[in-house]
Amino acid sequence: MSIELSKGALATIMQGGDYIEPIVQVLSIKRMNSGTGQPDKDKFRALLSDGQCTVSFAMMTAPVYARAGENGLSKFSIIKIVRFITSVINNTEGKDSRVLLILDLTVLKDGNELGEKIGNPVSYSQLNVGPSTNYHQSSANAIQTAGSPSKKPRLSVPFNANCGTSSSRAVYAISSLSPFHNKWIIRAKVINKSDIRKWENSKGVGQLFSFEIADESSEIKCTAFKELVDQFYDVVQVDKIYYISKCQIKIASKQFNTVKNDYEIYLTPDTVIEECFMCDLPQIPTNFNFVEIRRIADLHANELIDVIGVAKSTSDLQIFTAKSSGREIKKRDVQLVDQSKTVVTLTLWGGQAENFNGNGNPVISLKNAKIHEFLGGKSLSTISSTQMRINPETKEAFLLKAW
Repeated sequence: MSIELSKGALATIMQGGDYIEPIVQVLSIKRMNSGTGQPDKDKFRALLSDGQCTVSFAMMTAPVYARAGENGLSKFSIIKIVRFITSVINNTEGKDSRVLLILDLTVLKDGNELGEKIGNPVSYSQLNVGPSTNYHQSSANAIQTAGSPSKKPRLSVPFNANCGTSSSRAVYAISSLSPFHNKWIIRAKVINKSDIRKWENSKGVGQLFSFEIADESSEIKCTAFKELVDQFYDVVQVDKIYYISKCQIKIASKQFNTVKNDYEIYLTPDTVIEECFMCDLPQIPTNFNFVEIRRIADLHANELIDVIGVAKSTSDLQIFTAKSSGREIKKRDVQLVDQSKTVVTLTLWGGQAENFNGNGNPVISLKNAKIHEFLGGKSLSTISSTQMRINPETKEAFLLKAW
C-alpha cells in the first residue's frame, strides 16, 4: 500500500501554522552530540520532505528519536509527526528563522524498504513565501494538496499566537534556550514552586525561591534571589501560564537542580513575568515513574522517586526552631498507603506542611520525593523540587480511590 505525503504541510508549519499529523519523508538525519557524555542528551537534525518542499531545520531529542525503534530512522523513511511545535531563533544574518521541533513521531515505512525519494521537492527557502503570505490562504492551499480530508490543516492557535493582554509575539520553546542567546520570550506553565528560603552567613543575609516551568518541548528551573523574591514570589502561581523574558541562562547546577535540563534560568532586575490569560498548554508532558510503596525498603537512601498513595492518617502541624539558624521550621507527617498494603511515612515541610489537609483521606502524588533511612527503616520527605498534587486527575489516582 502506497503512502501519500502531506503536500504543502511543511510550508504551512514553517509559516507558523498548524497541521494535524503531517506525513513526511526523512531525506537525511544527523546526530548532534551534546558533549555531556550522556547519549540521551543528544539531539538529531533531519532534512524532511512533504513531496513539495524540503525543510532542513527539523530537530528532535534522543528520546523522541528512540521511538523509531532499535534501528532508528534511516534515509527515505516515511514518518507521521504526531506532535510538534515551532520555535523562532535568530539566524546568522540577525533575522528570525523558524525551527520545527518534533515531540512525537510514528514510523510508517522504513527507508531501507522504500529506498528512494518521493517526488521532486524544492527547498522551502526557495519558495515564494514569507511573512506577508496569508496564513489562512496557505492553509487552504494545503487542504487542496494534502490528498486526504482527515489530514487537512487545523486552523488553530499557532505557537506565536496573540494570547491575553499581550501583543502578538514570537515565542521560543524552552528546549531552544541557551546561554548564547538572551533575546527571547517563552510561554510556559508553572508546574512547581518552592517556599522562600532565607540564609545568613559571613557574607550577609539573603533569600531565594525557585519554580519550575514547562511547555510542550521541555521543562526548566527558574530561581530568584534577594529583592527579586519580594517582587516575584506572589506573582508566580502553580498551574498558571506566563510570558517570561529578560532573564539569564546558566549551566544547571545538578547539586541543587533535579530538573532534566542542562540549563536553568536566573531572574534579573529586568525580568518580565506576565500572566497569559486565555492561553492553554494542554500537552505538557509530566512523566511519572511511580514506585510501589513496598519497594521503597529495597531502594537506597537519598534517592528521588515518584510515588502515589492514599493519606491514611495525618499528624498535627509541628513548629520548632532550628538550633543552627534560629529559623522557624514547620513539618507534618502523613502515613501513605497504596495497593501493596504497605505504609510509609511522608514528611512535609514548610508551606506544604502548613497547608496540607488530610480530611477525607486524599490521594497524594509526588514527583522527586526523597528517601531517608533511620535505624534501618525508610521514610520519605519533600524537598524544594518535589511536585506534590492532591487528588490528581490521573488513572493511578482513580484506581486508588476505587481501591
